Parts: sequence; structure tokens; C-alpha cells
Amino acid sequence: MSRWAAISRELAIRLTHVPTTGLIMINPPLPQVATGHNADDLAETVLLNLLRGDVARLGRCTSVITGEDGDLPRVKPFKYSYEKEIVMYAYFKK
Repeated sequence: MSRWAAISRELAIRLTHVPTTGLIMINPPLPQVATGHNADDLAETVLLNLLRGDVARLGRCTSVITGEDGDLPRVKPFKYSYEKEIVMYAYFKK
């Protein structure tokens, strides 16, 4: 049995694309969590949702704030920034 057999295709693609992800929680907990999703990640998510035919998730994944009705809303501050721009900024601001 393959290593990826027990998980979905989308999760397998994401795990190979970004091998490590971390979530830093500050004490006391914040009312929202800021994620590092950028425009490239959102484009990938939209394409995967289209391929999967998940229309309900397609509308939710493109908003700046997701999970508002849950316990921990998530904010995407880099939604309009491309990965290349973020890397170049980090490189020049060492």
C-alpha cells in the first residue's frame, strides 16, 4: 500500500508542495489566526476545488477571512501577494 493511499489527493499534493507547516499561537490566544496563504496558494486551492467539483468550498476559499462561524477565524493577509514577491522582499530585507 502506498504512503499516500489513506489520504486525499488534495492533501497529498499540499503535503508534497509544503512539507512543513507551523502554527504559532501567542499566549493569550488571539481572536484570529493569520495564515501565510498567498495568491499562488489561493489559485491552487481554486483549481483543486474546481477539479473536485466542490462548488460550496469554492466560494469560501477565496475570502480574506475564513472560518468566521467557527471557534477560530483565519485571516489571509498575503492574499494579494505572490510568492515570488514575498521571497524577494524577505531576501532584500534580511
